[in-house]
Amino acid sequence: MLKMTEIILLLFIWLTGSCVFSFADAAAWRMSRGMDFIKDRSRCDSCGHVLAFWETIPVVGWILCRGKCRCCGRPVSLRHMAAELIGGGAALLCADRMGISLESVWMLTFLGILMTAALVDLDTMEIPEGIHCVILVLTALSFLSRYIGLGNPEILAADSFELSLLSRAAGALCVSVPMLLLTAAVPGAFGGGDIKLSAVCGLFLGWKGILMSMIFAVLSAGAWGGILLAGRKAGRKDHFAFAPFLCAGVFVSVFWGEEIWNWYRTILMI
Repeated sequence: MLKMTEIILLLFIWLTGSCVFSFADAAAWRMSRGMDFIKDRSRCDSCGHVLAFWETIPVVGWILCRGKCRCCGRPVSLRHMAAELIGGGAALLCADRMGISLESVWMLTFLGILMTAALVDLDTMEIPEGIHCVILVLTALSFLSRYIGLGNPEILAADSFELSLLSRAAGALCVSVPMLLLTAAVPGAFGGGDIKLSAVCGLFLGWKGILMSMIFAVLSAGAWGGILLAGRKAGRKDHFAFAPFLCAGVFVSVFWGEEIWNWYRTILMI
């Protein structure tokens, strides 16, 4: 009976994460096309057919439709199901690392917002200002909830108010300022939206989290740029969206950053 209860709880957590990221994906799709991301309905990418409720159920809808639009018969982009699968996995990881708590809710919401930012940047090479504002609001809620009796006691025990405030302030500046200076020296090195996104992410994560995120983002973006150059799919002066790499870096930092950090310190001590 206990195992069945645990399975149901895990399925509920997974479905919650899938729904959050499904909405994030839908919001990105609508924003990229100048639509109202709240009022407009989900549609087929090809023919514009408005999806029925059951077609929007994460993963299940894709399976029931056999990966095709039931109106025009064209394949549905795997991007939508991938976002839902990532969301489910993120929810399970949040619950595993932070427990079923407000911290877990804030983190899952934050990651969902980053998914929207990454997908919009991928489609339009721009990051809407509203995304930065939403992350700022979420940061304030996350920060305040820790110190009014709603936070996880284990997290609070290792994180004083003053240290958390200082870490977040340092996080907002330690990556965004160098990015700004580099862009001033080399025009086009980073977009304004990327710099603002790194600042608000640093405010949410703190200095260590955003540094780890940026290291992974730069390495992965550099590798991708090298692949494009080697395949002659881009020139040295061409630009590509950076937000997806920064957001992927945040994912890695949030869930495995501490382990990577400790592993790196161990190497330095050898």
